[in-house]
Amino acid sequence: MSPMSDFDDGASMISSMTSPPPPPPPAADVVTVRKDPKFALYVRMLNMGVPLQAVQMKMKSEGLNPDAVMYVALAA
Repeated sequence: MSPMSDFDDGASMISSMTSPPPPPPPAADVVTVRKDPKFALYVRMLNMGVPLQAVQMKMKSEGLNPDAVMYVALAA
């Protein structure tokens, strides 16, 4: 018995070794702070000219991380 007798077809083994790797999975949708509906109010406040510190205080009072809005303020 030859070592290749364990396989149905030796050619299929060779072709499977030389086939290209599968494509990578699609990238996950990344939601930025600017596009996150949870932060829409605070982005709007910044766009209307409300001072950053006031927006951060409002976020803190509502239990959100006030540092998250810094990315929106820096990008504006």
